[in-house]
Amino acid sequence: MIQTFRRFFLAWVVCASLGCAAHAATGTSAAWSEALHGSSDRLLLYALSNNPPADARPLMASMIYDLGATQAPLPVRYNWEISPILSWDGNFNNRTPGKSFNIAGFHFVVDPESRAVGGLVLGALTTASAKWRYRFASTLTLTGWASAETLPEADMSRKGLGMSLCASDYRGDWIWFDACVQQRILDPALDDPYGETRLSAGPTWLSKAKGATYEMAPHLGLNLQEGQSRPSVGLDYSAAVPDLGATNFSIEAAKHIPDWHGVTFSARAGLARSVFRKSTAINLQYDQVTGGRFFGEPRRDNVFTVGVNRRVSDQATASFGWRRVKSSVGLYDEAGFTMALSFASWTF
Repeated sequence: MIQTFRRFFLAWVVCASLGCAAHAATGTSAAWSEALHGSSDRLLLYALSNNPPADARPLMASMIYDLGATQAPLPVRYNWEISPILSWDGNFNNRTPGKSFNIAGFHFVVDPESRAVGGLVLGALTTASAKWRYRFASTLTLTGWASAETLPEADMSRKGLGMSLCASDYRGDWIWFDACVQQRILDPALDDPYGETRLSAGPTWLSKAKGATYEMAPHLGLNLQEGQSRPSVGLDYSAAVPDLGATNFSIEAAKHIPDWHGVTFSARAGLARSVFRKSTAINLQYDQVTGGRFFGEPRRDNVFTVGVNRRVSDQATASFGWRRVKSSVGLYDEAGFTMALSFASWTF
């Protein structure tokens, strides 16, 4: 299955960078209309910069101001958002998916309190941010977020808290150097409480070819947790391709740490476009998670995920997916569907 995914992922990359761009040259839609379905404001602004339609100019002005790409002084911009959470989680309490296991001919049953519990999740997420412009098209952004979720049928709850400080330094000719430090704190009530710090840095540049626009962002990363460090290297790639949609893929590899169970390889690919006049996206993801031991045996998980997101109204997006975990320790094998309904945030 891993080899099948890798072959598909390679075909996706070739399509996004060569074949699909060639198809775009004969299409009728504009790159900016496809970029609307993506998640990159820079890519959308870059696509709009070439003969923008008149009705898009207010949007461009807002994005230009937000990027700090004006000569006028940019005051500190504050933003506060609240959004509801409605989803289905098959392992809300981050416990063991399996109910029993065998070792050396002996059969063991997992204590019910240590088993995964899933169901309908309700909650809320709030985000606050402040952005400063320190030079033309160069900004510094401080963001904090907090979440609270509950699983009503099991009377369980969990909370999350995090913050980030990111700098985007404009180097000219649609090139930025981006750097971020992120701190995430998980719920202490979970089995494996930890606070994790992530540092990342790398350039981002935009370009055009054969009617399509592209955004490329290689990066170096460093995750810190409980006195240990895990370096990583990765690449994010996005494109707005006429008559195809907004494509994206990313790949990242990280150092294996024997006693730290974490992602050491990740690959993602996605396509978003209008389907029956509604923005729709399909995403594929593969994660390799290594580190840690189970009764002395090294643990290695292969995680496969496929998901579909569709805008169902101006205020809501529905998400459906399937997730499969194949572990070297059968107790952690898992498979199930995921669902969520995302609502537009209330902005203050």
